[in-house]
Amino acid sequence: MCNVLGYLGADWNPLGQKIKQLTLEGLSSTLKLTPEDFIVSFTSETLKGFDDFHVEISLNKPFPYKQDVYKHNGNAYEVTYETVMKYPSIADFSLTHLPSCPSYIISRYMNVDDKFRKKGIASMLQGIKEVIAASVDANKLMATVADTNKNEISVLKKTGWNKIDTATSSAYGSYPVSVWVKDVNPDKKLKAFL
Repeated sequence: MCNVLGYLGADWNPLGQKIKQLTLEGLSSTLKLTPEDFIVSFTSETLKGFDDFHVEISLNKPFPYKQDVYKHNGNAYEVTYETVMKYPSIADFSLTHLPSCPSYIISRYMNVDDKFRKKGIASMLQGIKEVIAASVDANKLMATVADTNKNEISVLKKTGWNKIDTATSSAYGSYPVSVWVKDVNPDKKLKAFL
């Protein structure tokens, strides 16, 4: 069972429907599972004239996860583990227009669960980001990445992003942080969204 959720209207939102379709096709070929194995949630919202998008992919069947259980034994906490069945999130990301510059879309909070890394999901999702950006007439995607995040840097390089600047950020523990951009191919604009 697949669903698309969105402030623009769940199943009648043409962009949401197309993102769902493209994501399911990419996941099916990447993970060798059927589209029914996934739930794709797409939300979009316009705040102060700027679009904000969020895409989340979850498995549509329970998956065993070890969960920490903390018990207080009078003096200290004891940690044990129990296995619970969850519908795990595989990956998610958000996109937001750069304030006062709608030609740029900022890619934020890209995450692929550890159990699903090294399977091509992050690279496939970079293409989904470009489709969304082209569909709202953005010219460039932008992201900041800690230079210690070798996995994300590898994905960005492989999918055609370019590093344009580096600075030190206290938010990243005084590690260097780089700004990356990617030109958006206008041919990826979804005709159904026009």
